[in-house]
Amino acid sequence: MHLPDALWAYRNSPKSATGFSTFSLVYGIEVISPAKVMTPSLRVMQMRKKEKEKEVFATERCEVLERLDEKREEAQERSRRYRQKMTEAYGKMTKERVFAEGQLVLKAADHVK
Repeated sequence: MHLPDALWAYRNSPKSATGFSTFSLVYGIEVISPAKVMTPSLRVMQMRKKEKEKEVFATERCEVLERLDEKREEAQERSRRYRQKMTEAYGKMTKERVFAEGQLVLKAADHVK
């Protein structure tokens, strides 16, 4: 019942790894919430006005789509840096241990916890 709302919120919120929402990486623009469509904001009114001027709207949309590849590359680079940062943080937390043959070690089983 609430799954579509949760999915909509997830897809339209910026991710910490990339800094962009998945919607904006697919369509090249930020989403307009349904509430804003029902009560027109300045952005919605401007879009409706541009839609009437089809040539202007088509040109601007093409420009947005042309910049989309740059945006995706930036998101990919941010994601790479984010993963690198997480790897470094994990490396600082973990300690390498060397065990000798025959040495007793305690193995913790997940199902016992």
